[in-house]
Amino acid sequence: MRRTLLARIFAASVVVSLCAAAVPFARSLFPSQRAKAEYELRVEISGLSSHVARLVEWNGSKIFLTTANGLTVLYMPFSHGAFRLPDFTWERPVVPCREFAFVDAQFQCLDADLFWWWRDNARWDAAGQSLSGVFPNMMSPPYSYDGTHAIILGRRQ
Repeated sequence: MRRTLLARIFAASVVVSLCAAAVPFARSLFPSQRAKAEYELRVEISGLSSHVARLVEWNGSKIFLTTANGLTVLYMPFSHGAFRLPDFTWERPVVPCREFAFVDAQFQCLDADLFWWWRDNARWDAAGQSLSGVFPNMMSPPYSYDGTHAIILGRRQ
């Protein structure tokens, strides 16, 4: 009888401990409004011209917003003071481009020090579609639009 009582007490303490340990994990599934506000970036786009792309920083990289073909939000890797062009895929964006801009309704690298082949082929239209066919299309982060603001959500890992 004493052994049964000890077994039940032990089992009950294990269940209580597991429930107590599960509470923080369950709470993390439903972040607070403050946490959500810190996690997203709101960018005013109501006055953005279709001939211009707005550049904003997001999680250490750069985001271009343009309204040339409706709202387009495009992610461009950035590190060590330069944009990073893809090496045929976005899995390894390693080629540095010190001057990347939206000119003549297309995104392109204008870095005079970059090898000509990269400069000529690293071009995308206003929607982020590759113009050369050599490189993949530009990536778009998760976002929503509320009429005046683009709301960029989450974190790029």
